[in-house]
Amino acid sequence: MEKIITELLDIHTPGEIEIPDIKTWDYIIEFCSYHELYPILFTKFKHLLPPEKQNLLKSAYYLSIARNMMLMDEFLKLKIALENEKIPLLPLKGTEFLNTIYPDFNLRSMADIDILVPENKVNDCEATLKALGYKKILGGVKENYWIKYHCHFMYGKTSSGMNIHLELHWALDFKRFQNISFEHLWTRRRKITAEDTEIYVLSPEDTLIALALHQRRFHKPLILKNIIDGYLILKNYNIDWRYIMDTAYRYRLRVTLNLLLNVIEEVYGINFKYIKDSLRVKNFVDRIQNKIVKNYIYNTEMFNNYHIQKRIYFYLYFFLYDSWWELLYYLFFISPEKFAKFFNLPIYSFKNNLCYKLRLFYVPFKFLSLFLRAKCK
Repeated sequence: MEKIITELLDIHTPGEIEIPDIKTWDYIIEFCSYHELYPILFTKFKHLLPPEKQNLLKSAYYLSIARNMMLMDEFLKLKIALENEKIPLLPLKGTEFLNTIYPDFNLRSMADIDILVPENKVNDCEATLKALGYKKILGGVKENYWIKYHCHFMYGKTSSGMNIHLELHWALDFKRFQNISFEHLWTRRRKITAEDTEIYVLSPEDTLIALALHQRRFHKPLILKNIIDGYLILKNYNIDWRYIMDTAYRYRLRVTLNLLLNVIEEVYGINFKYIKDSLRVKNFVDRIQNKIVKNYIYNTEMFNNYHIQKRIYFYLYFFLYDSWWELLYYLFFISPEKFAKFFNLPIYSFKNNLCYKLRLFYVPFKFLSLFLRAKCK
């Protein structure tokens, strides 16, 4: 099975491995659904697909293409509108990657538009976005929560029957124990051409760091779409590892970066020993990261089970920070809103308020119960 997945993730070659039975196809389709890899699966293996699977993957593939085109067109409108107001911006993730590291525009799906603007320009964007039809999405929490604890605002609109989501970033990471300065991103940016338009994007090194930081967000753990992005950055650019090491040490990102390298190493077989030795991550942390990756990255239980995804995130959470003090600081000084979201409690409710006040006891209790349930299974 892993041999088939390895060939699937090599986007530069056609799929040639014969897939023996429907049960294997079901696993691969489920795998690609979780990791958001339908476009790659259809492109590489469409000539091998069983007839009963053709319509599903063909529809998903062309829907992805239509969405990519719509989001790219919308990004260009945003770029023109914001630059007319003297607001610089940098596209993040898909908008950049489809025009740089992917050999085919159709191989990667885009879920939304992510852009980065200077923090002192965030308020200036409001009128422009409103004029383009966007509305701010607060997700049931107060606006101050996004300002104090997040690194972006969310906006949405509907165009041609398609929902478009925009994340307006002023930083690449949440406010933490030691905040990262992002001013240097603007001096290190580079220029590319997309759709006959000149666009500034992050440097390859800053893009790699941004992908590593993205693992800290509570989303799908170990999602391989982002790992392919990281692999292609390494494959397409001559990386300045000295800069990455300096940044990792200065902002305590060594363990976070080590996890990204571990997943790429597991999936693509690249040896990062020299680089990982330079990160000086403790051996037991590196081993546990590797064990979590090997145990869960191909695990079907994770694909559709939110509780198992949360459990994996719990495990990883303890091995994403350079010091235990940093981990404990985030754990016990988490915002009430994040606390409610993470433990499935009603936001701004009496129950959440009480559990939050008792979090020094509640959090260890929840972690212990989660661990024991996993052991019992």
